[in-house]
Amino acid sequence: MRDLLFIGGYGGCIVSVCRDTTTGRLTPAGDVARTENPSFLAAHPRLPIVYAAGEIQEGEITVWNADLRPKQRVSSGGAEPCHVNVVDDMLVTTNYGSGTVAVHQLSQYGRIGALKTLLTGHTRPHQSTVDGDDLLVTDLGQDLIYRYGPGETVAALGGPRHLIRMDDYAYVLGENDASLTIFEVPSWTVMRKVATSKAGGRVYPSDLVAADGRLYVGNRGPDTIAVFTLDGTYETEVPSGGTWPRHLCLDICPEGEFLHVSNQHSNTVATFRSTLDGLEQVAELSTPSPACVILAPWTSR
Repeated sequence: MRDLLFIGGYGGCIVSVCRDTTTGRLTPAGDVARTENPSFLAAHPRLPIVYAAGEIQEGEITVWNADLRPKQRVSSGGAEPCHVNVVDDMLVTTNYGSGTVAVHQLSQYGRIGALKTLLTGHTRPHQSTVDGDDLLVTDLGQDLIYRYGPGETVAALGGPRHLIRMDDYAYVLGENDASLTIFEVPSWTVMRKVATSKAGGRVYPSDLVAADGRLYVGNRGPDTIAVFTLDGTYETEVPSGGTWPRHLCLDICPEGEFLHVSNQHSNTVATFRSTLDGLEQVAELSTPSPACVILAPWTSR
């Protein structure tokens, strides 16, 4: 069973944690890696390897074994990388500061090899994901979603930060206008656009995940997690368990469905259990300036 998770952020370290599959509670596993601003992490899908985006001016990608022993350090291909993603035998890095997207070849052992492609012309790329044969890149600065691959197209939005693809739809967070937009694909026709929060005040949506017919959206500013149905209907909204919820990690166990929320400014990861009424906070872990929590599918403790 999967029960080893990794936390990265702006506290100068990556930490490994174990989770109780019954309660969702996270506890330190004992391994810590020291590195500068590992603000986003990605696990290799098969090998016991973790990749970290070092969000610094001279951007870097660090590679770690499962026990967080250093394995490799390379340039990210730009400045201030904020997202990494393993796609087949490639590592895709979005360099927010320099407006570039770097695609590195990965060896059969998970090591980062040659720079295969450097995509330029972006302003504030924030995330990459895969849609069939296409690579999608959200560009917050240009209000665009770039599609690279067969049938390359560009879809306009209101400050796209993160997106997820499910069935015949794409769900996109607009950071500039605090919106959730639902697209029908492959036509990329807008089906619905709604506000990500009803809490009032300035809202900076950060991340979204989906499971069992629900969407969960993190809202910085009001510091809430909003719950929507997959058609964009607002259900409820709960406090995020801290300040500045930057990243959401969905953790589905046989005993329940949990959501780990990285509250960057309060130095906490709050854990929620999904209920019929929405979300119920069940645990909290203190950790320095968390910005990302990921599951590792290849190991357990």
